[in-house]
Parts: sequence; structure tokens; C-alpha cells
Amino acid sequence: MGKKYEVVKQMTVPYTLANGKIIELEVSEAVARLLADFKREDENYRRKMRRHNEISLDALHDDTDFEPADPNANIEEDYIAQEEKYELRAAIQKLNKKDREFIQALYYDEVSAQDYAIQKKLTFQAVYKRLLKIYGKIKNILSGKVE
Repeated sequence: MGKKYEVVKQMTVPYTLANGKIIELEVSEAVARLLADFKREDENYRRKMRRHNEISLDALHDDTDFEPADPNANIEEDYIAQEEKYELRAAIQKLNKKDREFIQALYYDEVSAQDYAIQKKLTFQAVYKRLLKIYGKIKNILSGKVE
């Protein structure tokens, strides 16, 4: 006796790739039904979420124990402070290598001015004067006097 082969009906279905491009795929009827079910579930979920797109912080807390970091935080002030940090970093990048390394040591590596003076065999006054000069350079960069 010969083997019996089941004939699988093929269908062409549209399929959206991750990049948004739509292609036609040839799949079995069972896979096509499954994809249609997935699509229907996605559409139902999106419709449901559109109706429930507003959620209170209280509801969010009840569902997930979410707590805002600081309920009194001022988003605008935080944004401005963040922008000022970016501007300051950009200004520091415009300094010469020696000045950048000096700022790196004192402010990012948290080396004290006294320890820096000892490491570099300088007087504390020399370190202080250099710091004042660098502050002036940064101020000029930030004010647009130096590019």
C-alpha cells in the first residue's frame, strides 16, 4: 500500500516586517487562521487600550506599587538643569587637554585641590589660580565669547 498524503491548502497572507514593509507570505490554511486570530486579538487590545488610555497615579500605584520619585519635582527646572549640564560638559570639551584633565581630576575623580597639588608637585596657590583661569575660560565659552 502506498502512503497517503494530505493535501494542505496554501493561502497568501499579508505580513508586516519589523521595518514596516508589507510582504505576501504563502502559508497553510491553519497558519493563516492563527495569524488572523492574532491580528484580531491585537486590534481588540488596541481598542481596549484606547478606551482606557488615561490612568490615575492612584490606580497605577494600586496596580504596580508605583511611587513617583518626588511628587513635588519641577519637571521644567529639572530639564533646564539637565540642559545646563550638557552645555557645561560641551564647554569643558572645548578646553585644552591639560585643563580637561585638571577638571576631570578635581570634579569627576574627586581629587582634592590639596592632593592634586601634592601629586603634581605644585603649590596650593598655583592650583587655585589655575582653577580660577579655567573658570574664566568656561565662562567665556558659555557666554559665546570663545568658540
